[in-house]
Amino acid sequence: MKTVVYFGYTLLLLGSGLAQSSAAPFSITIAAAQTEEKSGSEVRVNLTLKNVSNRNITVELTSPLCDYTVEVRDRAGKVAPDTELKRVQNCESGRVKGRDIIGQLKPNESIKDEIPVSQLSDMSQPGEYSVQVLRRASKEFGEVVVKSNTIKITVTP
Repeated sequence: MKTVVYFGYTLLLLGSGLAQSSAAPFSITIAAAQTEEKSGSEVRVNLTLKNVSNRNITVELTSPLCDYTVEVRDRAGKVAPDTELKRVQNCESGRVKGRDIIGQLKPNESIKDEIPVSQLSDMSQPGEYSVQVLRRASKEFGEVVVKSNTIKITVTP
């Protein structure tokens, strides 16, 4: 009976070790460039991606439209419709126009980026929107999806 208990305890310890190995290597924090925008104005979000691991991580930036997944919801929680640009954007092709930056972030280092949210989601209707940004970590970190904080942006008529 003791063997079973020890074996189960060993599996529990191994399982927790595996869970920790796929921990997010970076954090994402966002802030609205402007918390209130007029309908039809470009809505932008400032982003900070910080290495929270204990080793260097490689970060590749191609286009803010493809590097991140942006979730925009109205006050009722309904997902804002995609823009035409987002519908035709082919991020999976690897032939994205824009920047081609590959760099290393040391532990506790961070980079800043800006996302033109209204180019991805239709925010033309007045109201309050919530915005959250996601990014998938590389295979070496288990492709865990890292989520940012959620912010509110008000669109006025």
